[in-house]
Amino acid sequence: MATMVAHPHVNHVPTMIGGSDKDDVESFYANHFIYSNPKITKITLEPISLKVDDNQLAEELILVVEHTATFDWLAPNVQPTNKTTEFPLVALVKFATNDEGDWKVSHEHLYWDQASVLLQLGVLTWSDELDVTGAEQARKVR
Repeated sequence: MATMVAHPHVNHVPTMIGGSDKDDVESFYANHFIYSNPKITKITLEPISLKVDDNQLAEELILVVEHTATFDWLAPNVQPTNKTTEFPLVALVKFATNDEGDWKVSHEHLYWDQASVLLQLGVLTWSDELDVTGAEQARKVR
C-alpha cells in the first residue's frame, strides 16, 4: 500500500472485484489477491509487451495458473480443479503524485477473457454455439 496514493482503486474487470478506496484495496490484496495466493500454486507471468508514458503503463503478459486452490480474484466460487489455465492478461496502471510530490499508483485495471479461463478449468464446456477459445489464445499471443 506504500506504493499507492491515498485513494487508490483496483478493478479486475472480468470478475468485477477489487477495491474502490484504500481500505477496500488493502483488504482485497490481503484476502483475495496478492497476499492470499496459495504458496503451493504455481503462477507464471510471461511478459509480452510493455508501454510506459508519463503517467501510465500498459502491460500485456501471459498468465499461467495451476488451479490447485481457490482463487477469488480469478475464478470466484470455483473450487480447485487441479487444471492449468494460461491466458493473455492486460494490466493498465495509472500513476499520480501524492501531496509530497511522489509518484504513486493511482489505479490498476486488469483485463482477461474470463470465458477462456472458465473453459480451461472445466466450468464451461466448449460447443459450436459458444465462440470461446482456451489456451490457444496464449499460444497465438506468443
